[in-house]
Amino acid sequence: MAAFLPVFGSQAPAQSVQAVYDVHSKRLKVGTMDYTRTRITQEGQPATRIDITTTIKVIFVYSLNSKEQAVVGPKGVLSYSCDSVENAKERKVSGQLKDGIFSLEAKQGGKNKTAKVKAADYEATTMDTVEHLIKEGDAPRRIKLLDFDALSVHEETFAFASKEQLTAGGKTWPCRIVSFDGPDAKGKRWVCEDELGGLIVKEDGQDKDGPYSFTLASYTVRK
Repeated sequence: MAAFLPVFGSQAPAQSVQAVYDVHSKRLKVGTMDYTRTRITQEGQPATRIDITTTIKVIFVYSLNSKEQAVVGPKGVLSYSCDSVENAKERKVSGQLKDGIFSLEAKQGGKNKTAKVKAADYEATTMDTVEHLIKEGDAPRRIKLLDFDALSVHEETFAFASKEQLTAGGKTWPCRIVSFDGPDAKGKRWVCEDELGGLIVKEDGQDKDGPYSFTLASYTVRK
């Protein structure tokens, strides 16, 4: 369940795609998220590097600055890292898949936490856009995800809801609306495919802090 998909057709494929989102909480804009995917070669194999920069600030309530990076090969995520500062608390997470084991380490407040997860114990990760695999007519699917924040595996249920032509980021996208229900959040995602895999155009959700959403604000393709 990888984010990397082959590209067909005569046009030169995109080498990089940048999607920038506006993030809202309780209908107020609170930040932005920059989600960039770039084609690379990893150990002689085609891969995609994902870079996510998130900035959220709610005055006197909450702040987050984070930078995530993952390398995704044809069979899934190969490595992951995250440097974040959440409410003035620094945290670093890093991990790599080797010999069928994803080894992870988190450092925060002078404390270290490690985990080793067998690749056979999960179907995808929280960096994969698994929603693009859910098609119209499919039965709901319960998928085991390796959670890079919790350093453990949890299950989420994904189900096709409907279709919608959604205009966002200067384009109109033929989206499938897919519902998700996990231990930390539930809601709906508007998803479609682009040249580098599955793209989330919009998300409306609910977590422990209340309703939130993010919507594509700009979309840039670099050949």
